[in-house]
Amino acid sequence: MIGSGSEDDIYLWMKYYADEETRQDWQERWPDYEMPQHEDPPYDRDRFIPEATYANPDDDPDYPTGIYDFDDDDDELEMKM
Repeated sequence: MIGSGSEDDIYLWMKYYADEETRQDWQERWPDYEMPQHEDPPYDRDRFIPEATYANPDDDPDYPTGIYDFDDDDDELEMKM
C-alpha cells in the first residue's frame, strides 16, 4: 500500500491502482488535479503474495463480531457483552 498522502503517492495511486470510479470521484472533488493516464503497474508482484492457510473469520458463523461499539452518548469505546 502506498500511503503518506504526498502528491507523489497520490499520483502513483491514481496512475496505477485507483479504479475508474475512484479516479472520477477524485476529479469531481478536485477539478484542477491533472489526472494521469491509467497504466498497469510496472511490476506483476501480486501473484507472488502468499495466500492465507487459515480460515477466513468472515466465513465462520461462530466467530465473534461486533464485540466493540461506541456508545453514542459519550463517544467512549465500550465492549458489548
